Amino acid sequence: MLDKPAIPDDLIKSALLENYGILVKTLEFLPLGLDTLAGVYRVTSEVGPTYFLKLKLGQLYESSAFVPRFLADRSVSAVVAPIPTRGNKLWFEIAGWTGLLYPFIEGISSWEPGLSETEWQATGRAVRQIHSVTLPPELAEEIRREKFQPEEYTGWMVNFEKDPANFPGKSEAERVITDCWTANRETIHKLLILMENLAARLRDQHESLVICHADLHPGNMIRTAQNEVFFIDWDDVMLAPKERDFIFAGLDWAGADPTAVPFFEGYGNTALDWSFDWAALTYYLAERVVTDLLVCTRDTFFTPNLSEEAREESARLFCSVLDEHGEVAGVFAAARWSNLAS
Repeated sequence: MLDKPAIPDDLIKSALLENYGILVKTLEFLPLGLDTLAGVYRVTSEVGPTYFLKLKLGQLYESSAFVPRFLADRSVSAVVAPIPTRGNKLWFEIAGWTGLLYPFIEGISSWEPGLSETEWQATGRAVRQIHSVTLPPELAEEIRREKFQPEEYTGWMVNFEKDPANFPGKSEAERVITDCWTANRETIHKLLILMENLAARLRDQHESLVICHADLHPGNMIRTAQNEVFFIDWDDVMLAPKERDFIFAGLDWAGADPTAVPFFEGYGNTALDWSFDWAALTYYLAERVVTDLLVCTRDTFFTPNLSEEAREESARLFCSVLDEHGEVAGVFAAARWSNLAS
């Protein structure tokens, strides 16, 4: 979130004192991430460690707190989980927002510089460990499950395009999106069709679901100077085929085997002990592109109280996703490589 939540700093400090016993020395808003419904802060206490505070607007997806806490409590060291309050809860309420407090880990949490070979291998090992954990019934009942039903995404995109009120757009940011949309209309349509076709194919095939972070990209990892990796932002955690966590695994589409990369050296040898579902991976690559396009469009056109700077950033991201070297290129590379393109 680029825009600071409209909550007085003193109110946040009081909430941290009440819920965690933390006497705050400094509270620094960090303009990070693309989630327009969340704001994050660096919290320095008068005595003791530094914390990372996340404030979320809207209803909390409770599994996003319970599941990482469960994993961390079972020694999955790469998982960054919320710290319990004095009342042993994983979040607190403040001015219509939900607050979650985490340990602050010093390191890199961005796309650049890219992960080193050692970091990729560590990431693969950590993901394999997460995929190997079984949730207890009370958590398994509440967590989202993959159903391969993309109609919500594809329908939204189709309806937006059909509405003449959206084209050519009223603001500069809106016009950037509509110009890019028009120039890439055929590509967008191919994406939507590919998603729906793959969903129909996959819907009745997958019974083996694992715990997936479901948004595991370099921006949701922290890499330390000691080559450790930590996974943050569990907002999309779900039970899904393991391929859900492979979309940012550094796949090599130019190679003879796209999975011959450091991530899978850490995860494990596909030929020895697990199978790879190319249809599922291609579906998830397409889903990621479509959801990125949807969110960028929604934020630019329909999110109230969003600054023009934030709208312009969403518009820039929309176009970068559709660039010939952007996310969309990986989708069609996967489809071609696995003979799924029609």
